[in-house]
Amino acid sequence: MLKRTLLLMCCIVTCFTSIAMADVAPEKVYDLSVVDGKLGIWFLTLPGEDHTGESILIRTPNGHTVLVDGGIPEAGVLVNEALDKLNVEKIDVMIGTHMHIDHIGGLASVLAQHEVGKLYISPLKDYQTNAVASFKAAAAAQKLPLTVAVEGDQFALDGVSFTFLSPVDKYADMTQKQMTERVLNDSSLVFMMAYGNIRILFCGDMTRMVETDLVESYGDKLKADLIKVGHHGSVDASSREFVETVAAKNSVMCIYAFNDFSIYDRYKKVGNRPYVTSIDGCVLYVTDGEQETFYTEKERKGALK
Repeated sequence: MLKRTLLLMCCIVTCFTSIAMADVAPEKVYDLSVVDGKLGIWFLTLPGEDHTGESILIRTPNGHTVLVDGGIPEAGVLVNEALDKLNVEKIDVMIGTHMHIDHIGGLASVLAQHEVGKLYISPLKDYQTNAVASFKAAAAAQKLPLTVAVEGDQFALDGVSFTFLSPVDKYADMTQKQMTERVLNDSSLVFMMAYGNIRILFCGDMTRMVETDLVESYGDKLKADLIKVGHHGSVDASSREFVETVAAKNSVMCIYAFNDFSIYDRYKKVGNRPYVTSIDGCVLYVTDGEQETFYTEKERKGALK
């Protein structure tokens, strides 16, 4: 009887520790004490009347920061406000996943107000738009080099590793005419973060074409605990094969308006718990390398509850 009881207790503990805890707690989302000594990731909410893009802040256990994208130019104010709430003065690493306005547009405002230590961008750095020009000018004002990242590049902060899985360097010599919307999305910097036993995959705006290449190249090495869903949860990304290969327990979709449940449902069908910034507000993910906890700003209602 005692053996049975101990076995049952072990099973309960195992099940408990394998599931990320979730808490609707707006007062904790911007509370730094919640992430003290741990890895914290804020998937920022960028409300607006139109598509506002995405921005993600990563804070390492010792307080170093990585900012991934900055939304559209108008969203730069919102990103700066979030950084102020979190007492961020210097950004150790900035990552512009690709040159679309909804990803690098707001980074010009961030660069104007924050010192940045290192800036990684995708190979299509010569793509020409007003937003790209403003972004480059803001980086130049800090005399900050634009470091192109490609597959295999990596860096680490406080025991947190970042490994770029895509893009390959074939994009480096493309002309402006070749830089179509799809090509820009597929040139996104895709990277895997690892901390302790936790792995987190960031997909930028890559589409199914790149997903297929990654599955062929990496297979089970793509497995992650959390995935930042590609292309804002659009149907041109998150193929069934890719979602099943990554096999993440949780996902986050950074999107300004949520009205297509097909990709959301695809993740749910494989046992994934999707978070959506337009529904949940800012999503804070915290881990010590073993346990995982999510904090959200908003409480869900109706069918999504």
